[in-house]
Amino acid sequence: LKLENIAVITSDPSNGTVSTKTGVLAENGSELILGNAVSVKNFKVGIAARNKSLIRQDISGSVSFNAVTYCGTGVLVSENSQAALSSFMVSGAWESAYIVNQQSEGTFTACTAVGSGLDGFVSKRNSNLIAIRSISAYNFQDAAVDFVASKEGGIGFGSRLNSNLESIGCLSFRNGFGYYSDKNSSMNISSCDAMDNIIRAISVAECSSAVVGPYFHSSGDAVGHAISDGSSSRLYDVSFTASGQDAANG
Repeated sequence: LKLENIAVITSDPSNGTVSTKTGVLAENGSELILGNAVSVKNFKVGIAARNKSLIRQDISGSVSFNAVTYCGTGVLVSENSQAALSSFMVSGAWESAYIVNQQSEGTFTACTAVGSGLDGFVSKRNSNLIAIRSISAYNFQDAAVDFVASKEGGIGFGSRLNSNLESIGCLSFRNGFGYYSDKNSSMNISSCDAMDNIIRAISVAECSSAVVGPYFHSSGDAVGHAISDGSSSRLYDVSFTASGQDAANG
């Protein structure tokens, strides 16, 4: 299936609630090709690939614009599926922006995750996520149920449950955790910045490992780098400016 110059939007006109389904779905060995100008709004999951399926873009030499706004999860790649996206934007997701789950792989180049209720870019359950020159910002509410209950625990870029994260040239700004790895996972972070993250710039926990550098910079984060629970981390060419002070969340 190829989509181009199309918007997929839903709501219940009687009460304005969003759909509990998926906006665009590729499953059972299918392929979804995104051309220029594809937008999805007001679904539980915006765009998804499940069960050995593929999401890719056909930009044909031009700069494409694809966006998912106000969905529960922006882009979901699960069950041995793959995704390769460039210049993609997810904003206002009330859960996570990009999830790579259940032995899947996702490569996101120059993508943006802004204002999610939970996380920006996360790989889970034996998956691999590659983020190149991407931005994750203002993902700081830990699945808040309303605008008052803010636990401030969202992840900018992360790997969880035996997964891996490769982050190159990325910026994690004003998230709960800038870069996060737990439960036997790993991450490699190079040429990246973390700024004003409310809990930690980098967190390596629960028997995980990380290689940070070269050229990693943390500025104004509540904690620059934290290692716990039998984890290991290697840092080189790393700098911290005004980190370890009070969180910049005022």
